[in-house]
Parts: sequence; C-alpha cells; structure tokens
Amino acid sequence: MKTMLVSEFKAKCIATLKEVYRSREPMVVTLRGKPIVTIQPFAEFPPGKHLGELKGKMAIHGDIVHMDSTGDWDIKPTLGERLKDLERSGSLVRSALPRKPFGPVGRRLGALSRFLAERGE
Repeated sequence: MKTMLVSEFKAKCIATLKEVYRSREPMVVTLRGKPIVTIQPFAEFPPGKHLGELKGKMAIHGDIVHMDSTGDWDIKPTLGERLKDLERSGSLVRSALPRKPFGPVGRRLGALSRFLAERGE
C-alpha cells in the first residue's frame, strides 16, 4: 500500500484522488509518520436493474395493510409515574432537605444594566 505525507497530499489532492481511482489501490496519508487516513476507490455497483431483485425470495403471510398493532407497543408511563416506580424499587431516594427556590447564580449586573447605570438611566 502506498503512503504519502499529509503536506504532499494537500499539494496534490486532486491528482492523488484520480490516481487512487485509476489504479484501484488504496493509499495511506500520514502525519508525522503516523497514518491518519486511508484513501480507497469507491466500490462501483454492477450495472443493471436493482428494482425487483428480491422478487420470489420472500413471502408475505397475512394482511399487512389492515393489521392491528396496538397491543405490540407498551405505553410509556409519565415522568411522575416513573419517579414513583423508582422510589418504590429503592433506586431513587428523595432528599429530606427542604427545597430552596431557584435564584440568580451571581450578583453581578448584566451588560445592559451596567451600561444604563453608567449613563445614569
């Protein structure tokens, strides 16, 4: 497999990509002696019709248009119900400390407040 320095690849990017495509051989780009990326040619799909390739290889049983799948899905509990379940199982223990209301994190005025204060408004 060929290798190339990243600086050389940067200078000859398009030519290198064309060479990899033409030769169909991958190339490794290195940075300070360590490989950072492998460039390889794109695998082309064989020409031809792909639509209908699986015809006759699978079968559908039953009515897939008018089927009832409501029983197949579990209804997820609400957040409150989930928290209660976690408390019952012992996975969640609520704090005994009283909750404090949320407040400002800092006491520093915002930029707009400082600007207006400097102007005397």
